[in-house]
Amino acid sequence: MRFILIIVFSFIIGVIVSNAQEDINFKTVESKSLSYYYASSWDSLIIFGKEAEKQGFDYYYLNYRLGVAYYYTSNFFMSSFYLNKAYKQNKSAILDSFFKEKYFLSLLYSKQNMAAYNLWGVADTIENFAGINYKGNLYFFGLYGNMVPLIESNKFRANDNSLISQTNYENSIGLAGIMYSGLITKNIELDFNYNYAKLQMITAVENSNVFEIRRFTLRQNAVNIKPKYWFDRTNNISIAGGFSKVNGKTYGVVDSLDMSLGYANFSTISFMGGMQYEHVYKNSIWGLSGVVSNFGKSDLQLQAGASFSWFPKGNIDFYSITQLHAFHDGIGSLRPIFYQKVGLKLIPKLWLEVIGIYGDVKNFTLLSNNYSYEIPNHTHGLVGSKFIYVLNKHINLFLGAQYFWKYTEKEEISYSNIYDLEKINYQQINVLGGLQWKF
Repeated sequence: MRFILIIVFSFIIGVIVSNAQEDINFKTVESKSLSYYYASSWDSLIIFGKEAEKQGFDYYYLNYRLGVAYYYTSNFFMSSFYLNKAYKQNKSAILDSFFKEKYFLSLLYSKQNMAAYNLWGVADTIENFAGINYKGNLYFFGLYGNMVPLIESNKFRANDNSLISQTNYENSIGLAGIMYSGLITKNIELDFNYNYAKLQMITAVENSNVFEIRRFTLRQNAVNIKPKYWFDRTNNISIAGGFSKVNGKTYGVVDSLDMSLGYANFSTISFMGGMQYEHVYKNSIWGLSGVVSNFGKSDLQLQAGASFSWFPKGNIDFYSITQLHAFHDGIGSLRPIFYQKVGLKLIPKLWLEVIGIYGDVKNFTLLSNNYSYEIPNHTHGLVGSKFIYVLNKHINLFLGAQYFWKYTEKEEISYSNIYDLEKINYQQINVLGGLQWKF
């Protein structure tokens, strides 16, 4: 009896599985997808369309309907993906005003601005038709930060066998900048970033005669420029370049013979050059980058990295950007650097971004943000957050804070001319803010 029950049960399961795996034909795909489309049953259309896609169905009307279904479920990355497939399969689809509207808006709502204008240009008819006008963004930003808490002075004192000891560290920073990001031609975007920073430094110096703690100021002017060329809707390459100049008066040893102390002029010019490739696939963006720099040193510094941007909902209501970099400055071993940003929509018109960097960061370029970090001391890591408020269709306001774990190095020369370094950890809190003007 048990054997018979097993056979019957196996037969029933086999029938269920075979029915579930039954192949669907073109007529079924066409009729079902069309009925879901006319009924505005978008979720059902997406589920059925994905199953049909698994079984090899890939044609104009199915991709058109899937693109529209994803649009009405606010998954704009997937909407643009399927509408792009439909457009490739039937170029005359662009004459359909409904198709054109949904494709154009799905690109803009997923921040694929260049892809939208790459297809149709910036003619007034397009802007009036879509109700959206995009040429670019202009950012005005500022930052101010202080070290917290103060470093105890006994950490700066020289060892008994040292001829001289010196420690420099960043006490505070004030920075202001402007950045442009927008369209130059039909296939080229341009990012331009300029910032001016004023660094209040502190040095602690001790020789055989005196122990002194003095302040001095460094000023940094930095420029980064990054043109991006789009081969098509999904592939682009960026070539970046930049330089920074740091100058001021430093305090320390001015005569290496008698180890006398005083102020001396300081100036250095650094450069950066790099390249980045990105590929857009459905609701993700994959990238590879490489950077060469000198950052005030004679030795070239090399950096390579990979990035992965993910939009789980297919829009900018929630996104994650992950990057892993390897950096080598010609001294010591390779330094891994991990970068993570997460952004989400809290309420209508208000977003929150959280950022973290972990690694031995001193001279570091983030090509995706067109920004270079050239800081006096090393950074173990940082965490930060930023609120973004949409004031109107042209203005976004942002305000945030950053917390740094830093360290500097106490440099000592012993009587036997042995050079020694000792790490001193400290923290810094920065407040940042600004506005984005969309035009």
